[in-house]
Amino acid sequence: MSKLTFLFWNIQRKNLDTHIAQLCKLYDVDVLLLAEFGNNNAYGLESILKSVQDDYQYIKPFATTKVELFVRFEASKVKQVYDNPDMSIRKLCIIPTKEITMIGLHLPSKLYMTDNDQIIHQTNVANLINTEEQKIGHRNSLVIGDFNMHPFQMLSAGSFHATMDKNIALNKKRIVKKEEYYYFYNPMWNFLGDNNKSKVAGTYYKNMSGEYTNYHWNMFDQVLLRPDLLANFDENSLEIITSNGTISYIKNGKIDTNYSDHLPIKFTLNF
Repeated sequence: MSKLTFLFWNIQRKNLDTHIAQLCKLYDVDVLLLAEFGNNNAYGLESILKSVQDDYQYIKPFATTKVELFVRFEASKVKQVYDNPDMSIRKLCIIPTKEITMIGLHLPSKLYMTDNDQIIHQTNVANLINTEEQKIGHRNSLVIGDFNMHPFQMLSAGSFHATMDKNIALNKKRIVKKEEYYYFYNPMWNFLGDNNKSKVAGTYYKNMSGEYTNYHWNMFDQVLLRPDLLANFDENSLEIITSNGTISYIKNGKIDTNYSDHLPIKFTLNF
């Protein structure tokens, strides 16, 4: 059986090369996506990754985008589809029987957009993804990144249509006002609250102590999967990473921002 392990981390423009390399070795990562890469040297990180495990390649974007991509296979197997400041769309032609469309993204922060503006922006992004899927000719798609939104803000049929129930997602689509809307499955719902294997209730922590509504933990970093990939998704592999094996990214019950203000997530697809 072949497998592909994905890891995403918003590194808050910090130099975390050694931590990233340790995580890639620890989890045997094949596809690495990084947001808020800042002024870090992509080819420098590529070199460090190769010193830990062979064959890592930096995939340079062809337009400005917030997500950097590194893969542990031949760069020729990554086909460029679309880049914009919010996201990067690539076809991964690794598994002979199943081409994968991967969308890595980093959507605008709640610091700079109202909830309503975020919903509108999310809808535009979801529509663009749907358009590119139609051009590609299949929906073997996954979206991974920093959505800067909670899972419960991504349910609308007109946007990501990201259900928490894979049995519902397996219906593939539903019709609303005579229009078809395709589902994503969002397994990150299973991590809302601290009774999960990662023992944290989100991927980003912020104490809004002066406001009446204070989530403390926020689930901004997520993966969404189309139903056509659910048979390949290893549910047990999905994890919010809290340590690189030797160093904890949690301090006093919160994220240790000496590393980043976000925690990484990882998961595996089996073929």
